Amino acid sequence: MVIMRGTLTNLRRCYSDGDFQVTTRDVQDIKSFYDFHRNLEIREWCNNLPSNTTFKSPHTGDSPTASIYHDWLDMQARRGMEVLTFLDDLEKWYRVIGLRYHTLPIPLRRLASPNVRARLAQVFEPEEPRSKQPFFATWYTILEETENLFSLVHSLQHVNDKNVLKRVYKEKERVLKSGEEEVMEIRRRLMAIDELVERLPTNPIVAELDLDEAEFELELKIKFSQRGSLLRGWIWSFEEVQRNPGHGLIEAIVEEFLGDSGVGAGPYWSGLVDV
Repeated sequence: MVIMRGTLTNLRRCYSDGDFQVTTRDVQDIKSFYDFHRNLEIREWCNNLPSNTTFKSPHTGDSPTASIYHDWLDMQARRGMEVLTFLDDLEKWYRVIGLRYHTLPIPLRRLASPNVRARLAQVFEPEEPRSKQPFFATWYTILEETENLFSLVHSLQHVNDKNVLKRVYKEKERVLKSGEEEVMEIRRRLMAIDELVERLPTNPIVAELDLDEAEFELELKIKFSQRGSLLRGWIWSFEEVQRNPGHGLIEAIVEEFLGDSGVGAGPYWSGLVDV
């Protein structure tokens, strides 16, 4: 057998085409071929090393310069924006779950246990703006810390004191890691809320309820109906509505949610900071 340069992929293709049969000796020859060339490459690499090579511990290298710290702080700012972008995705998911909750007829919501009803009402039937809701406390902490990071990185642009830059970098690294862990915890909380809402229509008693879906859908569109009012009260708590009162955003969002487009993506949190 003649061993040609190539890959095992070519060998398998030839074998599958029936060009030849692979024996144990062939496999050994191929292994020797690759071992030989690997040894040649290792030897060539060793021969090209400087003659006076000295190995140092990675902990004894030169300390980062001010320029490097500035680069690292810029990278931290990008990571901060990535955290907010992740919050944007979680916000969309929260709104999808909330819209599904508000679409459910109220008799269905009342089938849940008292604890579940209280929990879902706290999250989707708020009486206060988000900034005062316990469910969103972590979200606003992440937003505030990220805003501080952006502001600090901008204010340090012309600072060349390595000690100052190092201190800030280490401090913000801890803050970033905490924020990245917190968004994963928010995700887990949303998963739990999603499961609670998902279970509501599966209650066996639902079959005994006389529910007219068309009637309930129409009720949701009516501003002063019970469900329509609860839907708008929930949307009223959104951050963009709180920051722009009196601009008709509530009805615009209702129209979007109940239209063909449904809940769309958006810079819900990343758009709240000045970069």
